Amino acid sequence: MPPESEDKDHENVQEEEKSKKESNKAKESFSLEELKLYTNNFSEDNFIGNTQYGKLYRGIIPSGQSGLEEGTVITIKITENHRSYAFFRMIFYEYLWMNERCVQRKEEYKISHPNMTKWIGVGSLPNCQMAIVYDLEPMDTVYNLITKDNFTWLKRIKVAIGFGCLLKYFHNQPRWKLIVHNIDAAHIIVDKNYNPTLVDYFMSSCGILNDRHCIHRRGSYGYVDPHYAVTGVGTDKCDVFAFGVLLLGLIAKRVYTEEDRLCGKPFVYEWAQSNYKPRKSIFGIFGQSRDCLVHQSFGADATYDPCDGFEITKIAMQCVEYDPMKRPNMMEVCESLQRLLVVKRKGSTTAGDEVESQLGD
Repeated sequence: MPPESEDKDHENVQEEEKSKKESNKAKESFSLEELKLYTNNFSEDNFIGNTQYGKLYRGIIPSGQSGLEEGTVITIKITENHRSYAFFRMIFYEYLWMNERCVQRKEEYKISHPNMTKWIGVGSLPNCQMAIVYDLEPMDTVYNLITKDNFTWLKRIKVAIGFGCLLKYFHNQPRWKLIVHNIDAAHIIVDKNYNPTLVDYFMSSCGILNDRHCIHRRGSYGYVDPHYAVTGVGTDKCDVFAFGVLLLGLIAKRVYTEEDRLCGKPFVYEWAQSNYKPRKSIFGIFGQSRDCLVHQSFGADATYDPCDGFEITKIAMQCVEYDPMKRPNMMEVCESLQRLLVVKRKGSTTAGDEVESQLGD
């Protein structure tokens, strides 16, 4: 065998070993004591927010831990603790964990995207709780940011396009289609540059984990596709519907809270459907929607253009159509978002890329 060929074979072996080491890192087990150390005993200061089935915390890796540099900031997701029905909860959490593990095992499914989380490891806690540790430096969840004034129009567009591109990637895999099912603003974390990352795949269906394995209705409260709720037929258009709800929340500064649920207030999409009354412009042959649901405070934002307000409202309302056949797919949604004037003026932004402008507060 020629020397050059031997060198290449040696390099390939090294790459395979490196890949195995990286995948093994994701199988590392964490104890309760270690997680307490990383999060300062799960202090309130390190609490990020609630998810559908638990809580999110930020943590810091001390020296010599988990193969990461000292001071590395991480995200820890812990399943909710209910003392009742412990056995059934254990089975349910095992099902959730299996779903997320299916998505995260890139060596089997060959999926990788900048807006996906990267596993460091898992942990088993008392009372049948589980923990997942992500290599992700969190700033906050989209749920917590939506109503804040310093979450500017440009930052919101970046989050919408970045997350939309992730869904487009999931829905257009050549061998299988991944459906998230439980999209929620509370399940999306942004970093300091406002890059969105999905941190919950518990209800996802892909490959062997298809809808036939579903043990209950899927989806987060306020994001569940009503057509799916009635018919039980779930497709990628369920994710499109949930994305439409997320988009409405981003542009209207609205989230559905526990207080709203207790008071019987309408979901965000129900509010939108009752308030959106598109009118035809007298300008142009085909007419143009002249109604929008963008929060009035964005009128003072230098990057906001009223034409974008009408257009992005139309996109969101198309996504939350009751009939799935009338909804666009995520490729069409992303193409429409990329045509917004703010994107053209600030530079095209795709998942993982920086918007070509400063995103300071």
